[in-house]
Amino acid sequence: MKKRFIAGAVCPECQKMDKMAVYIRENGEEIAECVACGYQSLRPKEADVENAPKTDSMGVVKIIK
Repeated sequence: MKKRFIAGAVCPECQKMDKMAVYIRENGEEIAECVACGYQSLRPKEADVENAPKTDSMGVVKIIK
């Protein structure tokens, strides 16, 4: 599993910058994880986002902690 860091990203849990990394599980799920505090979120697949109802929110994230 290869992690890619997200430049400039701030962890929503611990508020540290440049500690968020993204990796893909064997089942294809894309996970964003903070290497400082362990916070994780499941990134939605493109098809799920395209079919989601339109709102004013910035994005869709499912917390899996």
